[in-house]
Amino acid sequence: MTLEPGEFDRLRSMHDRLDLQEVEDIYLPLSRLLSIYVDATQRLYYSQRQFLAIRDRKMPYIVGVAGSVAVGKSTTARVLQALLARWSPRPKV
Repeated sequence: MTLEPGEFDRLRSMHDRLDLQEVEDIYLPLSRLLSIYVDATQRLYYSQRQFLAIRDRKMPYIVGVAGSVAVGKSTTARVLQALLARWSPRPKV
């Protein structure tokens, strides 16, 4: 699973040094790890709620991206958003 060339171009901003190989080597495995972690966390949340007989809404999962000025935070967020939306089950990203 990766991004299509046209989709990749839309995710890049004007001065990004991002290339498709970087997406496949770094962002794809990171998005998969986040997807696994989110799934496990949500399963634990639902199990606890079921055990405690609590009816609750869905639990949001928030990912923060921090760093200095012009280091690629927005690019990272855009690429992760696009990749995370592809994992099963299809989350709202």
